Amino acid sequence: MEIWNIEYKKIVKFIDAHGDCNEGISSIVELKNPSYLIRGERKEADPNVRFVISAGFDKNEFKIWKLVNRHEKFKRPEFTFHIKISTSLRGIRAVLASSPDQIVCVDNEKTLKFYNFIDKVAQ
Repeated sequence: MEIWNIEYKKIVKFIDAHGDCNEGISSIVELKNPSYLIRGERKEADPNVRFVISAGFDKNEFKIWKLVNRHEKFKRPEFTFHIKISTSLRGIRAVLASSPDQIVCVDNEKTLKFYNFIDKVAQ
């Protein structure tokens, strides 16, 4: 993935998001209103932080990335790896966020899998 500075029209960071993927990245989607279970924090969501999910056509995993719009210390955007989820799928064609605590993936054979993030402490 490339992180661009639009103002200067240049790449400011390159991330080999799925380096061992042979068929390329199939999905890059921003998660809208992810729950604290995905964010990893029980506090209110920081409006300065966003989460992006990516997957590869021939990989059985998806990755969630954390994007800080303006990092306090570095005074610039920061894009870092957050979490990797391995699945039973054989490649992921598309990733969808269907609710704040559920992610839906579809594989190359059009099989849907639902991944629920559950707070086991609250149960």
